[in-house]
Amino acid sequence: MITAANSLFAVKKLVYDDKVITMKELKDALAADFEGEHARIRKLAQDVPKYGNDIDEPDLFVNDHFRKISDSVMTNKNPFAGPLYPGYLGITAHYYHGIACGATPDGRKARTPFADGSFSTYPGTDKRGPTAVIKSATKTNLFPCTSNLFNLKFHPSALKDDDGIRKVWDLVKVYSRRGGYHIQFNVVDQNVLLEARERPREHKDLLVRVAGFSAYFVDLAPLMQDEIIAGTEHIL
Repeated sequence: MITAANSLFAVKKLVYDDKVITMKELKDALAADFEGEHARIRKLAQDVPKYGNDIDEPDLFVNDHFRKISDSVMTNKNPFAGPLYPGYLGITAHYYHGIACGATPDGRKARTPFADGSFSTYPGTDKRGPTAVIKSATKTNLFPCTSNLFNLKFHPSALKDDDGIRKVWDLVKVYSRRGGYHIQFNVVDQNVLLEARERPREHKDLLVRVAGFSAYFVDLAPLMQDEIIAGTEHIL
């Protein structure tokens, strides 16, 4: 959902609003996976504001994307003659769909994962801290969806003392008060993840959160490990 919304917003911004490239130039760049002369267009796409930074235009574009999908689903009836309700339960689908998909207008390269879960930021695009991510997430009205996955990653120093724990708890309460109803965390040092990838036998007990479940980091496929490593490591 987030990769799609970021991509559609990038098309609107680059092609229609700012007119810095044509649709043909964008399509050619996507077909070439942003290689060679098309690297310039990838930089433009990556620089377009993304969901997760408390910037209204891309955040509300995400809201519009969720609303349109939900409205479409709810035109159908369930076996009890009531409306179908959408469930944005991505789990690990973003890996497999990403592998099968070419480059996207948000600057994502071909055959790489989409944003995880269903509501998390794309790795590395949330640059204004966890509070900005929370504010972006709560601009979207997810009613009446039945499920949703939203992940954040913290450096262990964020919870090293009572003050840090209180700040994270306050963040969760703010998220809930603003209408959020699902959030989960990875609290792990980036250097530990890198070391575990290189020396897995020494880190067999390293547990991480992957979309909607927990798993031992060393048992994950390299693609999944890379994505967890790439996630923004927030420090309060």
